[in-house]
Amino acid sequence: MSIFRKKIDTIEYWKNKVDYLFSVKFENAFQLLKKTKSELLNQASEINLRNHIIASYIALINITIAKNNGNREKRYKIIQLRDAYIKGKCETDNSIIGIMDVYNKEFGSSMTDGIRPMARYFSLSIQTDNEKELKDFIYDLFYATLTDSFNDFKKIRLV
Repeated sequence: MSIFRKKIDTIEYWKNKVDYLFSVKFENAFQLLKKTKSELLNQASEINLRNHIIASYIALINITIAKNNGNREKRYKIIQLRDAYIKGKCETDNSIIGIMDVYNKEFGSSMTDGIRPMARYFSLSIQTDNEKELKDFIYDLFYATLTDSFNDFKKIRLV
């Protein structure tokens, strides 16, 4: 790890991560996920699946920011900004905010592994015949997302 990490504004970092969720790049990744995991996701409503992926991703980003930035004021500002910013991004469906709040509660419900209840909530919310397999896959996916986000902080420092 370099001693000198690039300084990035916490709010801008968060916005960039959320903007990805409403980009062509995300849409391509979403379609690829559906195609490669079709046996798990073929019964899922596309809008419900997309909402849960977006909500869980934002919850995971908020977790990494909280763990890597001691600036409470910036974290509070993200909470204030969050609802309006997300409503502006998904004009037709605002259920993402409520779903995200459940993911935050699920994460906080465990003293040892908050990702496990998040994965359980995801698998219960996405109706499928392969609930356990989906839960295990999502659990691994959530940890991969966290690892990727934590790796960002080897190169950057939030200010």
